[in-house]
Amino acid sequence: MPRSGHTVMKYLLLICYLFLLTGIVNAQDSSEKLFPAKPGFILNTPLTSLTEPEGGPSIGLEYRISEGLAIGIEGTAVLYEAFPFLYAQEYGKSGFRIKPEIKYFPAATRGKNGQLYFSLQGVYKQVRYTEVSEATGNSIRKERKVIAGSPNVGWQRYLDRSHRFILDMYLGLGVRHRKTEPDVWMGNQLYLGSRRIDVDGYDPHLAFGFKLGYRF
Repeated sequence: MPRSGHTVMKYLLLICYLFLLTGIVNAQDSSEKLFPAKPGFILNTPLTSLTEPEGGPSIGLEYRISEGLAIGIEGTAVLYEAFPFLYAQEYGKSGFRIKPEIKYFPAATRGKNGQLYFSLQGVYKQVRYTEVSEATGNSIRKERKVIAGSPNVGWQRYLDRSHRFILDMYLGLGVRHRKTEPDVWMGNQLYLGSRRIDVDGYDPHLAFGFKLGYRF
């Protein structure tokens, strides 16, 4: 798909999420009160995946097992590049990402509408693309895999009095490993200051997210 098509898709998705946010603000009251510690399912959509360098829509599912424990998983379809200049020589990109997570909610942080939590999150991402040499114009099909993990701290909060719509924010720091196959250098380089940032191997992993969800 042309880059212009990816840009149009990105803005259409953002508009859809704005409509979702409008619905949350205008949500009506319900006689049923679901407190943060009550077991149940949460269906959410992580908004930050739309603006990541390799971006796309995401959907997640979380299950609150008990008052202090929850498990969840999140899936992302990689459809476009939010910052095309970072991948100027990569075309025809497609892939996916999954994020399993386990959360612990300390009882001391529990409030009427929200609660602090700590989590361990894993990441697996696989992306296929065609890389074109900026020097010769030759191309090769490649596959990039990323495995990462991080401890996170986050906050869940209900946005309406019926305790149905929920906001989830988190931040963490861990480590990731990237591998690209075939390991053929096409002469393209990407620098941040004096350091190349398009290389394989181990690097720090910054985890952050902003989710809107609905509790069943």
